[in-house]
Order: sequence, then structure tokens, then C-alpha cells
Amino acid sequence: MLKWHPPAHANRHLAATSDLLERARRAGWNSPRWLAFGTLSDGREYVLEELIDGARAARFDADDLQLVLSANRLQSGLGGDMPRDWSDYLWRVLWVDEGGSGGRLRAQQDTRSLLERILAANDRDARLPSADLVHGDVGLDNVLIREGRPWFIDAEHAGRGTRAYDLATMIYPAMVRGEREPSTDVVRTYEHEAMDVVGRSGLVQCVTASMIEFVAFGLDHWPLDVPRCVARCHDYLDRLAVARLT
Repeated sequence: MLKWHPPAHANRHLAATSDLLERARRAGWNSPRWLAFGTLSDGREYVLEELIDGARAARFDADDLQLVLSANRLQSGLGGDMPRDWSDYLWRVLWVDEGGSGGRLRAQQDTRSLLERILAANDRDARLPSADLVHGDVGLDNVLIREGRPWFIDAEHAGRGTRAYDLATMIYPAMVRGEREPSTDVVRTYEHEAMDVVGRSGLVQCVTASMIEFVAFGLDHWPLDVPRCVARCHDYLDRLAVARLT
């Protein structure tokens, strides 16, 4: 399978990412092998990877999610010295408006109120650990089940950080978008696993930094659904016992 990214989204650490994923595969964490990769003269990157013949993970099927959870545990300590640090990136999204998503949320009242609640819920001095392998976009669309094992595709921007971030991105977008919500038991299992890794405050940081980017993405791609999405973000923050601002 040939994949490419425009210069604005190119991976400047392709060789390091390839090495990281190869180490992860040797540890039992499955992702397609990279057959070739590089950068074209115009700045576009490409990756030629093996095609995985697998089925999409069922939408919040408890058995498939348990497989994903077990695979997530294999990510512990596999981050190495990878230049891309997802934990640092999440901090910058919150506190220095990395990517401009926070600025986008300030442009209208409902999203600005959500952003203010998010910032009030976090501690600027708190830093997440960075020793684990992080896929960075572990939604169910990026998980295939093959012979009873999960395979993680679209891992071109994998890096180091905390595996709790991948746990957070498996659950909260579905709850926020309201597309066949996972069961309470599944959500609780993922939340408890993440809190065992980074504590409640760490889970809040993972979730809220991702919310900022998720809602900003919605402003461009499904603006009519953003008010409902913002309301559901508040509901999920209520679930995490994040205080509402008066």
C-alpha cells in the first residue's frame, strides 16, 4: 500500500519512525512492515507498506477492545529516544496553542467556554511521561483484526509519550460524537487502565488536549454538529469530575 503526505504534514523523522515500529513489531505489537519510504523533491513523503488483509475492528465490540487493550500494554517502555514526543506535543497544544486549534476555539462563545474549562482543569507544570510507544491516532478505523490479533495501521506519525494517550483517543471521540457509544464497562476499563499509568490528572490532560484539536477539526469539517459536540465534551468532562466554571 502506497501512502503519502503533503509537505505540511510530512514526517521529518521517517527513518526513526521506521526503526521504532520495527522494534515494536519484534515486541509483539503488530503494524504493517515498511517496504520503502522517503521524501520527494517537492517535500511530499511516501511510505510503501505491506497490505494487511484483516477485518475492521467491530465498533466498540468488547472482545476487540480487549485485544486492543492488551496490545496497548505492549507499548510500555518502547518509546526509546524517538524525536517525536507526543507528551510534549499535548502540553504545547494546551499551553502554547500548538497548531492554532486553541485560537480557533476562542473565536466563538461555546467553544471558547469549553477551552476555558479545559485550561482550568489542567496544571501548566504537569508533564506526562514519555517512555512508551504512542501510535497517535488509535481510533477504531485504524485497527484491523487478523487471526485474532489487532494490527495498527496509519502509524506513520508514531512516537514516544504515554500509552495512556492512545487509550484516551480510543474512547472519548466516540462518546463526543455519539456514534454508537461504547458500554460503560468498556469506558471504565480504559479509563482505569489510563489512570493506572498517568493518574486522573494525566488522563484529563490526554483527553482535553485531544478535545481541543477534535473540536477545531469539527469547525472545518462538520460545523453544524459542533454545538452538540461541545455539549457532549462537557458531559464527558463531568464524567471525569472536571469542575464547571461559574
